[in-house]
Amino acid sequence: MAAATLGLGKRTGAEVGMGDLREVVIRCRGGYVIVYAVGRMGLLAVLADEGLDVPKLHVESRPTVERLDALLTRGSLN
Repeated sequence: MAAATLGLGKRTGAEVGMGDLREVVIRCRGGYVIVYAVGRMGLLAVLADEGLDVPKLHVESRPTVERLDALLTRGSLN
């Protein structure tokens, strides 16, 4: 489901000319489902409760997403 969410978000962003997708945020009664695009082929899904500080998560997740992209792209831990 996370992959479908990411795919729909990418398609929507492309159709409206907003550029590359960064993340999709779904807010539910019990919390959040956030799916980050990791490069062109990966994703990172985060499940959190209602108390999540979403702006802070976005700021703090960016280095992790970039590192994951580097690992997937280069296939190395260095």
